[in-house]
Amino acid sequence: MASPISKRGPRVGDSASLWNFTLVPGWSNEEVATLKLALMKFGVGMWKEIVESGCLPGKLIQQLNGQTQRLLGQQSLAAFTRLRIDVDKVRAFNLLKTDVKRKNGLIINEGGVLSKDERERQRKENEKDYGVDQATIDSIELEVAGARQASTALGACPDRPHSMRTKALNKQLDGAA
Repeated sequence: MASPISKRGPRVGDSASLWNFTLVPGWSNEEVATLKLALMKFGVGMWKEIVESGCLPGKLIQQLNGQTQRLLGQQSLAAFTRLRIDVDKVRAFNLLKTDVKRKNGLIINEGGVLSKDERERQRKENEKDYGVDQATIDSIELEVAGARQASTALGACPDRPHSMRTKALNKQLDGAA
């Protein structure tokens, strides 16, 4: 039996990403990598700072939030708010969970709203398990839009987008040239 969605297809006003259940609908691999670095540098939920940094031009706060949910593999971001985390570690852990309810691949909450104390406990635990150290945060350089094409034209590392390079890697590459 065909689902109602497959019968009607997309309509005017429907988001294209609603019909694309891949990890990154509407996002290039470089944009995803840049978002991961931005989450490490600014923290989850710090959408205004990420947008104002200019590292992801044209992306809206709603898109940043939705993509972060897909990257972490869970719907609720409350226990990660303002935390500077390794997104890949969180996703790997979430993919191993079997005793959870999922919707479109994302872990969804089945209980009520967390109390302030419970949310804070989870945040502390998440910071301990997935937090990024200050040296790593300090080494992250996010490139402002427009400079990306120039750095590629000037021979930047083709295997690793400039926006993914840390200060240490930039020094190493500059020393090798």
